Amino acid sequence: MIWFILAAVLACVLLYFYFKVRKVPKLGSLALVTGGVKSGKSTLSVYLAIRSWRRENFRWKVVSVLRKVFKFIPVLEEPLLYSNVPLAGVPYVEVTEDLLLRRKRFNYRSTIYIQEASLVADSM
Repeated sequence: MIWFILAAVLACVLLYFYFKVRKVPKLGSLALVTGGVKSGKSTLSVYLAIRSWRRENFRWKVVSVLRKVFKFIPVLEEPLLYSNVPLAGVPYVEVTEDLLLRRKRFNYRSTIYIQEASLVADSM
């Protein structure tokens, strides 16, 4: 019995320090990541974009299941992850000139990740 209590206390202490040290910023509708050379800007911004997309995609899946159960909830389109750079292991849609010039629209509640906006402006 005492081992269980010690293990629970140790787990609580480790979780406290894990969440105290690990700081993930809260995102609004627009996020700009800046910093010095080799400070992990791209890694952080890709992580935040994928996290935001997964949260919205989970919400969409829950609403889709509820829509099947209760027929009165309207059909929602799937939120997509739009990116101008390849993202390994994650399904994404490439950002095109038509999307940027608003000839075509982005899906509602989608996440758009643009790395190096100056390169996008030069190439398109």
